[in-house]
Amino acid sequence: PATNALVPDLVKREHLLAANSMVRLTNTLGQGLGPALGGLLFAAYGLGSPFLALTALYGLAVLLTLRISKDIKPKHDGSPQPWSKVLSEIKDGISYARENPIVRWLLILSTSVIFATTWQPAVPFYARDVLNVGELGMGVLFTGSAVGGIAGALFMSNIGNVERKALFLISGALLRGGGMIVFAYSTNYALSIGAMFLLGFSASLWGATIITLLQTSIVEDMRGRIMSLWVISMQATALGWVVGGVLGSWWGNETMLLVTGGLFIAVPILVVAFSKELRRAR
Repeated sequence: PATNALVPDLVKREHLLAANSMVRLTNTLGQGLGPALGGLLFAAYGLGSPFLALTALYGLAVLLTLRISKDIKPKHDGSPQPWSKVLSEIKDGISYARENPIVRWLLILSTSVIFATTWQPAVPFYARDVLNVGELGMGVLFTGSAVGGIAGALFMSNIGNVERKALFLISGALLRGGGMIVFAYSTNYALSIGAMFLLGFSASLWGATIITLLQTSIVEDMRGRIMSLWVISMQATALGWVVGGVLGSWWGNETMLLVTGGLFIAVPILVVAFSKELRRAR
């Protein structure tokens, strides 16, 4: 939440979409390269080496953040707040989110990731029993998603400011839901990798657009609290893995991905249709 609340202080409004896309790009690179680099360090220097490297990276992050903080004017005197004040501010943030129509709809929309991540527990099944590519092939499938995420972030960071951002919400959902459905019924390895690429690409479109709309639709004093609520709503991601595993065992993975992919497409279309404020949001 602190990172997401900090970005609008560092870039102009018209550059927010690009900046948030770059944040997603670095996150995607870290998630994709981190396990591989950690494994190499472990193999070469032992179990403790990845943790030492991570500590060094966090130290570098602290130094860079301290340099950033010199360019931002403090908004308070830094004195600790009493718990009563903290709890009151949390309550104010929740009330603000409920009363601001754009924020309310975007937080509801964010929880729809519960339908968008149901494909993840199904990938090992497809790699082993449908595509017959084994562990290495499964790794390539996940790599396809990571490459798609990087490509999507680069695309979003280079298109400049977009006036009708709600269209990117719908486009991201269409691509992600479509990718899930294609993956569900694909028996061709190359086509499945392409579907995984779409899943990663669409996640960058959808995620960067939502967070940019949130940042530009709230007053400055509420930014940190709303970003925190957004992070909470995105925890539905992990619930999606559970939903995918349970429904996949009940219905079969093809039906499960068809239904959940269709629901992920339907939610933003309905939200945008019901919210004129979101349709006009820039």
